[in-house]
Amino acid sequence: MSCCPAQKRMWFSTLFLWTLVTGCRIGGPEAADGGGDGSGDVIGAECSSCHGGERNAAPPVGVGGEVDTTSRAVGAHQSHLAASDWHVQVACDACHVVPATIEAEGHIGQPPADLTWGSLATRRDAAPSFDGTRCANVYCHGAGLLPGGSNTSPAWAVVDGTQAACGTCHGLPPDPPHPASENCIACHPLRFDNPTRYHVDGEVEVTGTSCNGCHGSEANPAPPVDTSGNSGTAAVGVGAHQSHLATGSSWHADVACSECHVVPGTIDAPGHLDTLLPAELTFGPRATAGGAAPDFNGTSCTGVYCHGATLSGGSLTAPAWTTVDGTQAECGTCHGLPPTEGHPVASHCSYCHPSVVDDALTIVNPALHVNGRTDY
Repeated sequence: MSCCPAQKRMWFSTLFLWTLVTGCRIGGPEAADGGGDGSGDVIGAECSSCHGGERNAAPPVGVGGEVDTTSRAVGAHQSHLAASDWHVQVACDACHVVPATIEAEGHIGQPPADLTWGSLATRRDAAPSFDGTRCANVYCHGAGLLPGGSNTSPAWAVVDGTQAACGTCHGLPPDPPHPASENCIACHPLRFDNPTRYHVDGEVEVTGTSCNGCHGSEANPAPPVDTSGNSGTAAVGVGAHQSHLATGSSWHADVACSECHVVPGTIDAPGHLDTLLPAELTFGPRATAGGAAPDFNGTSCTGVYCHGATLSGGSLTAPAWTTVDGTQAECGTCHGLPPTEGHPVASHCSYCHPSVVDDALTIVNPALHVNGRTDY
């Protein structure tokens, strides 16, 4: 904030009296020897000569001598500027211009100081503001992140630790489309390993995670649990995932995630986290084998090779995704016993398909059943 010549003369008169007490020199380069050129230069004065203390240049003490955090001049300065064990150290220029000289434009004037907001505060298109009591829309307090934080507009003069609790800036976890998993370290290990470098640093580091860090379990990355935290098969995000993805089935070949979804190469690959739920279905080579044209209407699958789209006579070729009781996987649901079109009228499947099924209609080699081709 600039000031008029009269204000500046008054300020320097005050500064001169102050230097008589503090010992800070005023004058030209020879002032220490009693000389000087009468220019009125202030030399040898650090920022903390007028505000701040031994730790750094941030209040306390304010330019008016304020020392209490309930004062606007002091407030949460040290909560930001002092070294922290849980966030990166914040520089003065995150909120203010740091003047090159004591007389720099915008430096000396009537308090309060001008807020100019630096690159950290405005990260991810945040547009910070301060109404004299609270900050708002500051990146450091959750602006630009997914919503869910309990206090993204903290009071400047409340310095009791409550406004820095985990979950105040972003939800635990953040709101959708962020996964509902509370296992933060699975995706953000750097924040926990080195918070003074990677927490509130202007970036969202997602590293070192596996697919089941956000969905699935130790068995595989397929739900349960889904990204919304659901574990019951009645939820669309869960449904019959395990009926398809669990390995070692007694009656069908293993199914890969890529038969229904694109498996992203990286966590930030296009189409992975950048779209709203539900997940996109893209259908792979087995689901589309034999010219099948799969579709899903949110309730049932249709036209899928795996459920008899290219066969005939099946009693249930459009199974309901959230019905997981075994009834939709019975022999005869995907194709007739025998198929009804272009197939011999013979019920002894093992005569032609002995490598797949026996006389009792037991699948003897699951890897050859629902594998994308007809083995006979």
